[in-house]
Amino acid sequence: MSGRGGRVTLIAVAVVLAWLVIGAVAGPYSGRLSEVATNDNAAFLPTDAEATRAQDLAGRFVDRQTIPALVVYERRPASPTPTGNG
Repeated sequence: MSGRGGRVTLIAVAVVLAWLVIGAVAGPYSGRLSEVATNDNAAFLPTDAEATRAQDLAGRFVDRQTIPALVVYERRPASPTPTGNG
């Protein structure tokens, strides 16, 4: 029984190490992805489309490219007091 458990542990450690090695090798290349990726929706639309013209005009109002973020905050209600007055 202990032989099988040891083998399972060894396989699990080998899998984790393999993922770490893959991440270490592939990690630097993920930064280069932006060089070849096109996230511009206007690139897939005709140049005379309204969306393309609107995006070109909207670009004049932006000083720099940013990535939008969404922050969600949840406040839990206070726990009731022993007297029942929230």
